[in-house]
Amino acid sequence: MKDSYTTLISLVQRIKEEHDIAYDASNNTKHSEYWLGRFAITQELLNYFDKQKPKRAGYSICRRCILTDDDIKNS
Repeated sequence: MKDSYTTLISLVQRIKEEHDIAYDASNNTKHSEYWLGRFAITQELLNYFDKQKPKRAGYSICRRCILTDDDIKNS
């Protein structure tokens, strides 16, 4: 079970990284429509995961923050 939690945490972290990249690129490139599309898709994915049970699954959606199992137990 721990492996699936680790995979989920990694997936959410990667989506958040892509979300930040898309946000920055949409403001700084001439291909802003492409990046705005990526930004919207990653936002929807983050919204989906946020509606799940993040603390129970061992991750947090807050920007630039991933909680570990130990962080959750201590909170």
